[in-house]
Amino acid sequence: MATGIEGIFLDERRRQRTKFTIDAPVVVLSCGAIYSPHMLLKNGIANRSGQVGRNLHIHPASKVIGIFDQEINAWSGTPQGAYSDDFAAEGIMLEGFFLPPAILSFALPALSRKLKDYMADYSKMAGFGVMVTDSSRGRVIRGLGHFPLVLYNLNQTDTDKFVKGIDIVSRIYFAAGARKILSPVHGMDELTSVDDLEKLHRAKVRASDLELSAFHPMGTCRMGDSSKNSVVNSHLESHDVKGLFVADA
Repeated sequence: MATGIEGIFLDERRRQRTKFTIDAPVVVLSCGAIYSPHMLLKNGIANRSGQVGRNLHIHPASKVIGIFDQEINAWSGTPQGAYSDDFAAEGIMLEGFFLPPAILSFALPALSRKLKDYMADYSKMAGFGVMVTDSSRGRVIRGLGHFPLVLYNLNQTDTDKFVKGIDIVSRIYFAAGARKILSPVHGMDELTSVDDLEKLHRAKVRASDLELSAFHPMGTCRMGDSSKNSVVNSHLESHDVKGLFVADA
């Protein structure tokens, strides 16, 4: 049973300073899907099921940038104010977004003069993200020192979802009058017509060909009724340690 916590305060140089103890009838661990399992693994608790750190899902995402002849001024208005869930049943969500110049500039597929030319059209750009409900799974394990190590491999099924999502967004852009599209697929960085999308489908796109990000890590202290295959119950309480709750994704 959890009866409190013990820890160490560190000074600004991350050196040991003072030990502390807090007595409590309930302890809530809420460090997110990366550091909650890492904390449990470091302390060697609540893992009789062997599931702590496993089953990592991340909602992998990528972006497609359209460049138009007219000004879009995509920074103006409500961020992420447009989306399409028409393909949600296939695990694909399309969501509008935009980024400040300093961030977008290093997220475009170009360097030097070509990057400068792209950024000259900043006011004429529109951005849409492709987010995938992943069937891929990852894992959080103990890394070197005090830091966790995250392992994750995108499978081909999810890779194919990205290809379809990129195709859908690109066709919408071209129908709306885009003169070029910056894609997240290595080797097909710039698309100038619908014909280029046929090349995309003919190509054997692998996970390593995609520029990806992720925003919603979850699943590493999985919930379930059985202590044999889950970490917490439906009340978020540890199966193994009474009074210890994990309250995050």
